[in-house]
Amino acid sequence: MVRRYAPELTTPGEPQRLGQPRPGHGIVYVPVDGGTPRYPEITWVASWIDDYGQSGDRDEVAGIENFEGTRAEVLAWARTRPAARSVIPGGTGWMPLPDDDNDDDKLRGDA
Repeated sequence: MVRRYAPELTTPGEPQRLGQPRPGHGIVYVPVDGGTPRYPEITWVASWIDDYGQSGDRDEVAGIENFEGTRAEVLAWARTRPAARSVIPGGTGWMPLPDDDNDDDKLRGDA
């Protein structure tokens, strides 16, 4: 059987140009589903995403910076980004990233 696809679904478009996030803009997302104190070998990740709204100086559409590492490394990285805000999953959406690890229930990832 030969499968046929619509050309508009198989023809690549122009690649999106990405730049660097701007200080004071964008959101750092820390999806708390990485390593936990019980499983520290699992890698944590975070992303700083700054949707430019309008194209940047070189037609960029967004600034994106990603980081991965241990739980402590990722949380430290996220807290030092000069983004407009930093968030973690909570309830039915996103909630602010705590300023420190004292609120460990939200940051455990296995809570």
